Amino acid sequence: MKKNFILNVSLRGNKKNAVLSLDCNDQGVPWDSYWSRRFHDSKIDGCISAVIVAKESKQSKEVI
Repeated sequence: MKKNFILNVSLRGNKKNAVLSLDCNDQGVPWDSYWSRRFHDSKIDGCISAVIVAKESKQSKEVI
């Protein structure tokens, strides 16, 4: 599965605020060893943030 991540710092030739789409395992950890290590580092220094996509509610919206 692919997940999107936002870089909070410049890493590996990518500028700050770049959005990366990386192949990840079922737990959301990137398969690539470099990005996997950065993902774990981000718990300490916040170098990477996950992009969270909100799903729209299937309930109909009523207009009053």
